[in-house]
Amino acid sequence: LNSRSGRIYLFPAVAPSAEVAFRNFQARGGFLVSACKDAQRVYHVEIQARRDLPCQLMNPWPGRPVVVHEVGETKPVAVQLDQRNGECLVFAAVANHKYQVEPK
Repeated sequence: LNSRSGRIYLFPAVAPSAEVAFRNFQARGGFLVSACKDAQRVYHVEIQARRDLPCQLMNPWPGRPVVVHEVGETKPVAVQLDQRNGECLVFAAVANHKYQVEPK
């Protein structure tokens, strides 16, 4: 996990064929991030906000649309796509809420 720029990058220095998982890594801005990937794809992304702050996550599935929803809810959260430097998903996160991020 890399978030020094304020944007959350998942698996930035991991070989594409690697299987990796982590839970509750602290990201800049007060986010706890959990994610899993296998040799084929990223298959789990969950973010818990510790503060009311926009969450900026680099799209783990570049070129594919993504849906964000609160864990346990089906209604999607509004997401903006910032393409100034890659595909950055931006959504308003609320303190103590968990969000699931999935490809559509």
